[in-house]
Amino acid sequence: MKVIFDKLDNLSNYLPKPLYAQISKCLENINADSVDAKFDIDGENVFLRVMSYNTSLRENCAIEAHNQYIDIQSVLVGSEGIDIFERDRLKVKDEYSLDKDVVFFKTEDACPITRVSVDPGYFALIFPHEAHKPQVAVGDVPQAIKKFVIKVKLGVYEQL
Repeated sequence: MKVIFDKLDNLSNYLPKPLYAQISKCLENINADSVDAKFDIDGENVFLRVMSYNTSLRENCAIEAHNQYIDIQSVLVGSEGIDIFERDRLKVKDEYSLDKDVVFFKTEDACPITRVSVDPGYFALIFPHEAHKPQVAVGDVPQAIKKFVIKVKLGVYEQL
């Protein structure tokens, strides 16, 4: 599969029904006023993080990937660019951290296969075989954003 970019209203089209039911119940309580925190959906199998930060110029953003979790990223306030890469074409910068489920890649000579601009009401669903560069300033204009990332353990997604 390749990254999925669509309206948040269509998320149910891409997730198994039991998983979508859990996630949609949690999303009912997530909005621009939500505090930056981790929200439990199904323990370490499925959880949501709300975070706020300033986007940066593309050259200042890191390329990362995960082995254990699928990311569903959406924005509550502002706009965020996310570049998507074929993971197997990248060179590792920092080795995989099992505790944080992240590996970072060198940005030199890295060419994205696509770029998306995530606005409120849209999402990007990113699989472990894809690397991504989040936090990119849309139109090269850094801005404060608030977003959420839903982490779904790969085994949970595949079982349902």
